[in-house]
Amino acid sequence: SASTPSYVYLSKVTVINPSEEVNVQWQVDNTIPVGGFQILRAANPNGPYSSAGVVYTHGGSNYSFVDNYVNASLRSYYYKVHVLDTCMNEIKRSDTSNTIHLTAYSSGNLTATLNWTYYNVWLGNVTGYNIYRSLDGVFTFVANVSAGTNTFVDDVSPYATYSGKFTYYVEALEGTGNPYGFTEKSESNYAEVYIDANLYIPNAFVPKGHNKIFIPVANYIEKTDYRLSIYDRWGDKVWETTDVTEGWDGGKYGEGVYGYLVQYKTSIGEIREQKGIVNLVR
Repeated sequence: SASTPSYVYLSKVTVINPSEEVNVQWQVDNTIPVGGFQILRAANPNGPYSSAGVVYTHGGSNYSFVDNYVNASLRSYYYKVHVLDTCMNEIKRSDTSNTIHLTAYSSGNLTATLNWTYYNVWLGNVTGYNIYRSLDGVFTFVANVSAGTNTFVDDVSPYATYSGKFTYYVEALEGTGNPYGFTEKSESNYAEVYIDANLYIPNAFVPKGHNKIFIPVANYIEKTDYRLSIYDRWGDKVWETTDVTEGWDGGKYGEGVYGYLVQYKTSIGEIREQKGIVNLVR
């Protein structure tokens, strides 16, 4: 009818990180006066839907709503928007779109496996997904996969010097061809993977030979909670460092057997220690 907007279009549903809230954005034909919009949410595409909130009209065509009664790290959520007339009665419904729910786990051989739900629906279709990884808080682009792909295996073996905590998110990309001229993006929740710490400790070193210093090779540990202590055969501490890149060169001490104690923290915050003996060969 003449009193009904010609369209209401859900342009984007995206997760707001790291709060795990959801931002819902839509467009409406603003040539017809409306009273507002009811945003509906469900845990499944077929419902049941319940009201997530109401947004009142401001006369424009572009609207958004932040849903902070959700936890997008737990599941995917489905949204649609109902247009309300000036008496707040429903007169038109949008399409339905959903958040991308990402899960990730440590899958052996220093890999992380990611799985996510597909984004539905854009009028420009989904052309693919970008994958991003955080190393110690800094996100970088990892890969782009096709629209029909919802899993990815990430090799994290090159990042052994980092703490072992890897955070990921996936971003859906809309293609061209949307009749309203949009090319949107939608982010998933953050998903974390923890790689267990790994310590290799040599049993001998030769200050004037090939292995000039005694240094444990520490992979996937927290650098801020590290301590290496060296003891003589009477149990007296002769050397210590909290720098994971620093080793013991033997100093002024003579040939013989020395004790070591390595204390470190894993990516999940567990404090561990490893002790043993090392042979100093002059």
